[in-house]
Amino acid sequence: MHIDSAFQLAALINHAVLIASLVFLCLAGVCPAWLIVQYLRVRARGRERDRALLEQALPPSERLPHVLVQLPMFNEPLMAPRVIEAAAGLEWPSDKLHIQVLDDSTDDTTAIAREAAARARALGIDVDVLHRTERTDFKAGALREGLRRSSCDYVALFDADYVPAPNFLRRCMSALLADSDLAFVQARLDWLNPEQNALTRAQRIVFDGHFAVEFATKSWCGLVMHFCGTGGIWRRAAIDDAGGWSADALAEDVDLAYRAQFRGWRALYLGDVVVAGELPDTLQSWRAQQARWARGFGHVARKTWRASWRSQLSFGQKLVHAANLLVAAFGAVVALALITGVIDVFTGVGPTAATAGLAAFAVLEAGLSLGATMALGQSALRGVRPARSIPKILSALAFYLYAHARAAAEIVRGLKGRPPVWVRTAKTGAIAVGIGDAHASSPGGVSGPASG
Repeated sequence: MHIDSAFQLAALINHAVLIASLVFLCLAGVCPAWLIVQYLRVRARGRERDRALLEQALPPSERLPHVLVQLPMFNEPLMAPRVIEAAAGLEWPSDKLHIQVLDDSTDDTTAIAREAAARARALGIDVDVLHRTERTDFKAGALREGLRRSSCDYVALFDADYVPAPNFLRRCMSALLADSDLAFVQARLDWLNPEQNALTRAQRIVFDGHFAVEFATKSWCGLVMHFCGTGGIWRRAAIDDAGGWSADALAEDVDLAYRAQFRGWRALYLGDVVVAGELPDTLQSWRAQQARWARGFGHVARKTWRASWRSQLSFGQKLVHAANLLVAAFGAVVALALITGVIDVFTGVGPTAATAGLAAFAVLEAGLSLGATMALGQSALRGVRPARSIPKILSALAFYLYAHARAAAEIVRGLKGRPPVWVRTAKTGAIAVGIGDAHASSPGGVSGPASG
């Protein structure tokens, strides 16, 4: 009798955990759905605002500020010359453009980077290769060390596998100089190899939804948004005011962006400014990237949850930000719901009307919101009608759900505050396209498929 009572109690507890996890999943799906509604409501006004920002004239050359361009890299010999050449080609007065190659490499990348830097210096561009023999604090440590050696008021960042267009600085700086409350400007990331295989095609569809809907809506509505770690420009005063780059989280870019906005700074996303990069093209490299992102975002969620509620943000901003942080636990809670659901069936407690209804709603809500986000992204950035994008979206959804399932354990580690371990995402750097062609072929930003 005692054993039967203990079994029944355990079964009821499991059932309660199942219901709680399903309720959590339903609540977590509210934020993406709400962002879609807001996107449809404000997109016309938001696009017009972005166009007006980009049309603002810059001051005369003699009044332009000095800009530091930081290029962090680690063992990327094929990509180092490409990104250094692109940075040296940025349209800005040469005496006010300063490039730091933040190299932590242990292979021949350092020698290759120095050769590329020498070629740029021969053209009158200030390029310095800062090589560290110890990767203290990983990327955050490299960025922090570079800032220590510079007095520039503005800092542009590009990972080694990204290629800025020549007019990147002029377009982004016009917005940054016009608004002294902006901490950073984030450009839209596009891709050099989206058609390489099924994996890269799926990634582009997922990212298009994120940038066209999530980033744009948060920017237009004045909500907290994160920095992607590349393809953006920071105001040095905001970095310093927020406490600088911190290495206690893998997602050092998200962490700094949140801390700056908690201090009252704002962020701007410009979807019409495009920076082309390289997608991981193998399951192994993609899984490593997803695991690092999941663990990093989980740790940032743990670190910033209380700080957001104590910050200067409005209540609405805090609420949306808190809902966004719930996404960090999405994969782990899905795994918990599946496990407790199976136990629920085997113990004979379920399925009940409550669990079946909640599960159906959670699946429908997640599927529709994710699918709609991707469809809107394809329409806004690629000019593809929603009906025609359905087969590709279904394929992308499969990869997306697989990524969350694989990353569930890493999210839990991040939420627990486990020490970060940096694992580089392997990229080939062998994309055989011209830099100018890559930017020209990108069919526009949030203003529609015709814009560049």
